[in-house]
Amino acid sequence: MNFIDEEKARDIAIYYAEKLDDKVALALLKSNNSKVDADKAASISRFYWNMLDLAVFDQESGNKILDESDMEYWMSRLMNIISGFLEETGFQSVWDNISDEVN
Repeated sequence: MNFIDEEKARDIAIYYAEKLDDKVALALLKSNNSKVDADKAASISRFYWNMLDLAVFDQESGNKILDESDMEYWMSRLMNIISGFLEETGFQSVWDNISDEVN
């Protein structure tokens, strides 16, 4: 995943991946390896939506995450990064299907 100039976004995603104990997301977020398969694409897509639920709760509760309080901004950035990554790797349809499934 491309986190160039997006270190804070990566750190926030890692924070939530650790909170969710999502080992697949952690591995993808912590490495520069861009190799994914359909299962990993589905997993990172589901991770985003689970992370979003936690971020909404944190924002509504006034919780700061890594000194940030505007989780709406960070979730928007992370949506662009994750969906863009999946599009670049040929898994846009997986993102779309999971997004439709959870929404």
